[in-house]
Amino acid sequence: MLNEFKKQLLKEKILSGPDFSEDWLHICELSTFYNFSDLRNITAVMEIPYEAGSLVFRDQESYLKEEDPLDLLERFVYVNRLMDYQLVRASCGSLELVPYQKVFLVSKQFVLLPLINHELTIWLNPLAVHHVVGGNEGGLVTFTNGLRVQGTINYPGLVDLSAKAIYALALKRHYHSSDSRIKQRPLDYIHFSDTPFSETLSKHALLQQWVSVPDPLSPCRQELANFLTMDSGSQGLMAV
Repeated sequence: MLNEFKKQLLKEKILSGPDFSEDWLHICELSTFYNFSDLRNITAVMEIPYEAGSLVFRDQESYLKEEDPLDLLERFVYVNRLMDYQLVRASCGSLELVPYQKVFLVSKQFVLLPLINHELTIWLNPLAVHHVVGGNEGGLVTFTNGLRVQGTINYPGLVDLSAKAIYALALKRHYHSSDSRIKQRPLDYIHFSDTPFSETLSKHALLQQWVSVPDPLSPCRQELANFLTMDSGSQGLMAV
């Protein structure tokens, strides 16, 4: 009952930038302090206007933190000892050279990808998106928890970027699976919810087959190299 109440509250609000609206104020007032040791799936991380920190959403729950989204996620990784820096550097080259706008955060539980423009900064979990309406400024992302975010949304670009992020998540889950046998398709490692956006992603060509067969003796190295150099607009990858 409480979750349904919180979801209904989120449905009534639309977060957009760059101004701090009443909807921002309302959600911030209902939010609690964020705990970095909480490893549950993250729905989204949004930068609060006027550099006032970040909002973290986990399903119907929202949390406040004073850091901006990138600093918050870097601290999340550090506190939970999730990042293998040597593996990242071997797979992606020098991490310092990977642009902030082109980095995924990938854990075994979830993946986040950044959408950054002059209106807002948001890291979103593509598997937590219900549906998307593309458009300039009037674009709208609706999450499964009822949250709605408005801004400039390139729908085809978001679909492609989401598919690449989910591919990385599938690869991560394969390498951490107790079964050394690889499943037939990347999407076989993913549970898609019954939403319009997930249905679109489940049909994406990238998730129907592996770019190359992952080498279990050399986790992530060759597969990530192939993934990073395919027709992806040089999208970077941060694996944790």
